[in-house]
Amino acid sequence: MIRNAISLQSGASRFSRMSMLWFLQLLVGKYAAASRSYTAGKLEDLQNHPLEIMTQAVSGCAKKSDQEIKNTFQTLAYFAAASIASFDHSMEALANMMITALSDPKYGRKVGQSFRILLAKSEIMDKANFCKIRALRFQKVVSLIVIPLQGAYVSPMTSREEKDNIVIALAGVLAYMDSNLIADAFGFSSIMLEGCVSSDDFTKETFIHLLHELIPFCPKEAESHLDTIIRLMTDRTHNTYDSPSDASVRCRAKALDVLMRLAEVLPAAGLIQRRARLLPELDLALDDCSRDVRGKAQLAKGKWLRLGVVA
Repeated sequence: MIRNAISLQSGASRFSRMSMLWFLQLLVGKYAAASRSYTAGKLEDLQNHPLEIMTQAVSGCAKKSDQEIKNTFQTLAYFAAASIASFDHSMEALANMMITALSDPKYGRKVGQSFRILLAKSEIMDKANFCKIRALRFQKVVSLIVIPLQGAYVSPMTSREEKDNIVIALAGVLAYMDSNLIADAFGFSSIMLEGCVSSDDFTKETFIHLLHELIPFCPKEAESHLDTIIRLMTDRTHNTYDSPSDASVRCRAKALDVLMRLAEVLPAAGLIQRRARLLPELDLALDDCSRDVRGKAQLAKGKWLRLGVVA
């Protein structure tokens, strides 16, 4: 099944491939021994071990076509998602394969995007189908993926391209975690600020949303990065004919949410000093093509104008 989901020679349609991946998740999620092969109660040859098959498929990517490489890492992500959800013994090896592949200059970005599969709600793997869905899988992903990726990001040996892939991968798992857990495990990291300017829309939107959620948990850290936060958010909302924004409508609206959150949480004194520079940018957002953005801009401007006013 793993081989057929990857191979182009199998002639499988897109729906057939997805069915194989879902069935793989069902097997791993329901049966503790599914990622191990047994015959007559004895462990088979390691060559027929599902984890070994997956390992061989990943290690052989250099000889595969682009589509087969894409299929390989999609299969790896679905396998890893089921393994993590059920706390299968294979989860560490699968997660390490995904992390290692981020350094590949050719397909590292695609691998980073596949991290979104790990904690996203599955279409087939749930308790209704009697799969094991561990409540502590989010904490496990912190130790298994988030902390190693943070370490790799700050390493001097990590290239700029690999760092970009790491930021995309982190967004893929942090997007599905509770704010309290992220505040404890990830904190107000410089990676989050880096993610706000990512060229990947999902990553950009995720980190802008996390910034909005974490400001109340880390007000002192937010205050120390206040100028950077304001600059990053106004760069996203600055959307004119001559200088269009690099952010989607949703990102621009979320950036305005962040500016409102600053006015709600941080001391007014520091914000008032920066208000004169911010208001012209909010006026530009009031002319945005999106009604949602214009509405958020009006609310943000009102909050910043009322700073220091005693009710």
